[in-house]
Amino acid sequence: MIARFAYAYAFVLSTLEMLFFSLTLPLHLGLFMGAREPCIRYGAILFRASVIVCVLAAAFIKDPPGWMTQVKNAPMWRSALSLGVYALLILLLQIVLVGDQSFSDNAFIISGFPLGLGAITICILDPVLWKGYLDKPQLMRRAGASLIIGAFGVLSLLAYRAGYWPPRREGY
Repeated sequence: MIARFAYAYAFVLSTLEMLFFSLTLPLHLGLFMGAREPCIRYGAILFRASVIVCVLAAAFIKDPPGWMTQVKNAPMWRSALSLGVYALLILLLQIVLVGDQSFSDNAFIISGFPLGLGAITICILDPVLWKGYLDKPQLMRRAGASLIIGAFGVLSLLAYRAGYWPPRREGY
């Protein structure tokens, strides 16, 4: 019963990441055609959602130092790593070349970085779901760790919104 829940949870994470990836790709391609308005309107929320799912899916990495072996078990792992390198390259180029803009003004980062994260996240979850990369006890343990990370994130957000964290000092 718990193993089925763990598989279902991993499947939901994978489905969400595929959804966010498929929504972010047209935004990013639209930037090359000059359409900044959709990226400004929807890019930030897709960026946040993709990062949250990526953090939750990171618990499913079997061997953190050897995560490449898990990614290589996915069908299109070369494309995913290419998108990951592309996302990091965009991030570095935007920071170096356009350092004075705020983060929300960098449309290429907001739309490009989730592409790389999403592709790698899908390649992490694909072997878990379809190739049996993790056995049932490992899968249940990692799904529990991912749920704990998610609960901690939700509690931190609620504490921040309720004002329990100290306000930021000016100048920092």
